[in-house]
Amino acid sequence: MSIKKYVITGHILEVYTYEKFVCGYGGKTKEDKKENEEELKKEVSEKILENYSNHNVVRSNMIRRLACSNFNNKSLFVTLTFDDKKVSHDIRNVQECNLVFKNFIKRLKRFLKSKNLLDRFNVKELKYLAVIEFQDKSDRRAVHYHVLFNIPFISNEDLERIWGQGFIYLENIKHVDNVGAYLIKYMTKDNEDDRLMGENAYLRSKNLIEPEEIILLDSKLKESNEYVKLDTILSTSFPTYEAEYDTEFMGKCTYKQYNLERK
Repeated sequence: MSIKKYVITGHILEVYTYEKFVCGYGGKTKEDKKENEEELKKEVSEKILENYSNHNVVRSNMIRRLACSNFNNKSLFVTLTFDDKKVSHDIRNVQECNLVFKNFIKRLKRFLKSKNLLDRFNVKELKYLAVIEFQDKSDRRAVHYHVLFNIPFISNEDLERIWGQGFIYLENIKHVDNVGAYLIKYMTKDNEDDRLMGENAYLRSKNLIEPEEIILLDSKLKESNEYVKLDTILSTSFPTYEAEYDTEFMGKCTYKQYNLERK
């Protein structure tokens, strides 16, 4: 019995097709109908995670999906750096830098509220998603952040003053049709640095929309209204990326990613 997993993140749709569904231990295939769909979803998700050999792939996927679910090419994209002359903390220490970043978010929220900017931007509350990167020039190896905000604009002068730790860079991303893929390219170069061992490679606001997952057994596909809806969408779309790989317990997996904004 094969199984399909759909991950929906904004206009990016991912489809995993696994050769077989295995649950429990000992590699036994369970044909019995699952009465509890939540139990099925949890069991399959846990099994799929076990098949990932590289933790970096898992967190890269999560960052990419969170970005696509909550931001677009009208979002503000910012790089925040540290200047040795302006800081008192260790700019190589992830924990210390993260504390500085979190305090910056508090100051930014106060500024936006004081200027009534969220209402002007028609934004209910501030959202952010930041990845950590280490400077790779010379031996400085300083922490810096690449951040997506769900606001369209803030002046360079205001943001640099609120940050107060060094140089900032505002980047226009209107040409980008997959903000998730764009964001993770900044974290993949250095995410093997041992300073990230046991630490999150990203920081996020708690109000982000989580990626939507739909898991369907092959024998039940045609009975599912969700499948019919997804199949209709995919019938007029072409995958922008395809891959195939073997998993430890679930046989061969075929992966397809669709960008529904590309024609």
